[in-house]
Amino acid sequence: MPIFRPEDVKLEHGTGDGINAELGPYEALLLSDAGGLTQFGAFVETLPPGSRSSHKHWHEQEDELIYMLSGIATLHEGDTINEMHPGDTATFKAGAALGHCLENRSS
Repeated sequence: MPIFRPEDVKLEHGTGDGINAELGPYEALLLSDAGGLTQFGAFVETLPPGSRSSHKHWHEQEDELIYMLSGIATLHEGDTINEMHPGDTATFKAGAALGHCLENRSS
C-alpha cells in the first residue's frame, strides 16, 4: 500500500468565477487521485466563508460520505438544513433522489 504525504497530493483550486461563480472559491486535496484509485473518490475540501461545495445534487450509482474535519458547515438536503461540526458524518445512498450540498455560512 503506497503512502503519500500532503505535499505530494495535487491541490485543486476553484476560483469562484466563471460558470460556477455563485459557488465561491474552494480548495481540494485529491487523495484518491494521489493513490491511483479509480473506483472510489476521497478528498479534503476547504470552503472559505460564503462558499458552497456544489449545486444541490445526488448520485444514481455512487454513495457519498462527508466527514467534517474542522469548522462549521451548513448541510442542505432537500428542504432540510442542518449544521455539521467537527466529527460529524453525513451519508447519502446511491439512487436516493434528494439533492444535497454544503455551505460555509461562518465568518
